[in-house]
Amino acid sequence: MRSPLRWVRRSVQARTVVMTLALAGVALAVVAAGLTLSIRNGLYDQRVQGMLLDAARGTAYAQAQFDNTDTDNTMATSSLAKATIGSLRQSGSRAVGVLLAWAPETTSFGQRVNPIASDRMLWSVTSEALTVGAATGASQVWQPVALMGDDGEVPGVLVAAPVTLVSIPYVIVFAYDLAAEARTLRLVERIVAVGGVTVVGILALVAWLVVHQAARPVAGAARVAERLAGGDFTERLEIRGEDEFARLGAAFNEMADALQGHIEELEELSRVQQRFVADVSHELRTPLATIRLAGEVIHAARGDFPAAVARSAELLVTQIERFDALLADLLEISRFDARAAALDVEPSDLVAVVSRVAGELMPLAESRHTRLALHVPDTQVRATLDTRRIERIVRNLVGNAIEHAEGEGVDIYVAGSEASVALVVRDHGAGMQPDQVARVFDRFWRGDPARARTTGGTGLGLAIAQEDARLHGGMVDAWGAPGRGASFRLVLPRKPGTPRNDEPLPLVPPEAGKDADDDVPPSP
Repeated sequence: MRSPLRWVRRSVQARTVVMTLALAGVALAVVAAGLTLSIRNGLYDQRVQGMLLDAARGTAYAQAQFDNTDTDNTMATSSLAKATIGSLRQSGSRAVGVLLAWAPETTSFGQRVNPIASDRMLWSVTSEALTVGAATGASQVWQPVALMGDDGEVPGVLVAAPVTLVSIPYVIVFAYDLAAEARTLRLVERIVAVGGVTVVGILALVAWLVVHQAARPVAGAARVAERLAGGDFTERLEIRGEDEFARLGAAFNEMADALQGHIEELEELSRVQQRFVADVSHELRTPLATIRLAGEVIHAARGDFPAAVARSAELLVTQIERFDALLADLLEISRFDARAAALDVEPSDLVAVVSRVAGELMPLAESRHTRLALHVPDTQVRATLDTRRIERIVRNLVGNAIEHAEGEGVDIYVAGSEASVALVVRDHGAGMQPDQVARVFDRFWRGDPARARTTGGTGLGLAIAQEDARLHGGMVDAWGAPGRGASFRLVLPRKPGTPRNDEPLPLVPPEAGKDADDDVPPSP
């Protein structure tokens, strides 16, 4: 199951919908916040203005009642105050509670009545700062508070104003709740939220449909292109309508037709070339055998010839042998190209195979004054191999190393691991440039065409070695650096067709230095 992140990364539709959701969500959140804030401020400001007017009327009513008495009796004054506070609820005031409190720092205590509240809650919510502000000011003061209502705590406002009763200053406080406004605001918030989610959903659906219409032809083109890349050149885009996508599809199909035609031409040319190489190589075998036989007869009788003719006989045999080797390599390459090469495997000891080939090439090393050192484990390194092909790989790698060692010595290493076996051939000659390492397995390629070739190579040896390794499910790779020699490594699975998930021997020799890893090209 694909993760959502991977789905978004690989789908234009998904990315468009996610971006639409994100941008629309942010935009609607900003609009909703601004709208809600504006409505709240409007409701709050309008309600506060009404509270101030209602409190002003209530204050005027209370002051009028207080002004109509001239008694000095404290009990009578207290009764008047209680009656006035009680009657304020019936006078049309919208206050949920009224409090008559002492004005702070009042010096007259003789006839001052006790504070009176229509609701005991007002004692806990009325702050000293509010009463001080009302007592010292000439007009109303107010502050927001939390009041207890039938449904719990609700927002409210206290409005305080100064009054006098029998020439003694007091503060009258009116309490108003904002429960209705809070319910209205919550309703608005729910409507905005539901509307916002609905709008975002509609936008996402619209974006999905629009992008789906636009991306469907592109997705179809991508699928067809993948099939074309996989080798199915019969795939074509379905064309609908006459719009830009239809023209794109027509152009894509024309390109696919042209590509299919060119590839078929190249495949046919390759088949013709392969047949030509195979046929020519095969047809040349018979006349070459006759020429070889005649050359051997002449070479055997060279003692009766003059010196120049005898030397020519020797050169003739040498070149016939080179020609025979070239034909053999060409026939082998043609079998690889035709995918007709097959393995003839059997359990073998890689140490024994390498030791045998090294012994055969020891005279060549001695003739080149090159030390040939074999570094193998004491135990067998067994694997299921086509011994003939592995001997050919080893002979090619070791022979090339001797030829290019320039008398500096060649080291051969063999090792095995649980899943793989490996061979490394290391010479200490002139080495290779990075571009030479990248092309060393190309057919007929030579790093130095003018170089004398003692062994009479054809330029196909490393290419054949690489194909032999691939038949086993292995690989041959190379490393080289100017002045530090070269190293070739063969890695094979213990059994053909099984994974080779390790490398028993390193390609880059440890003594080559830490920077030598930078010279290693990708493995073929």
